[in-house]
Amino acid sequence: LAADRAVRDQVYVDQNWGVPGTAGMGVASGLSLGLAPGAMASMGMVDPGHLRAAETSGFYTAGDIVGTAIPALLSGGESMGLRGAMRATPAGLMDMAGSGAERLFGSIFAETPGLLGRMASTPLKMAARGATEGALINLGHTVGDSLIDNKPLTAEALAASGLDGALFGGLIGGAAGTVGSLARFGIEAAESIPSRMVG
Repeated sequence: LAADRAVRDQVYVDQNWGVPGTAGMGVASGLSLGLAPGAMASMGMVDPGHLRAAETSGFYTAGDIVGTAIPALLSGGESMGLRGAMRATPAGLMDMAGSGAERLFGSIFAETPGLLGRMASTPLKMAARGATEGALINLGHTVGDSLIDNKPLTAEALAASGLDGALFGGLIGGAAGTVGSLARFGIEAAESIPSRMVG
């Protein structure tokens, strides 16, 4: 019975939402960190089964990623009103929180002496940003999922979700920062070779 319902939900979404509707719901999910679909389901605006069917689509996933990234991608060529609106979304607030964590760790390690300190600074800053954003993304989606499934939200579930997101985001951010730091110092070392040879 559950399998039959899932098939019917998938057919409904394919026929009535299509790619634009599915991707658009994904963007709404990304901008709201998963809260908008949950709120719509809890208010009876969208069938929870249709949302679950849409979530299996790559178009939904792509929209979710784009929606999460939109506030960070607005860099100045847009109107002040649009940038302000995007910054006020959960994804925009997450971006500001991540930037704040990155700046905080940057200030802590700014005075670290030596090459090792300089190389460690970027990975640590990126790890802090990734951990902050990962925790907030997971928390938002956990709340949204509880609304979609109409299940109670527990403190244990929130804590586990936030911790998982922080660990994963911190690892990804730290790895990206390490690669970037090594690449930068590699380029600097390569550029200094001619001058050392001349000397």
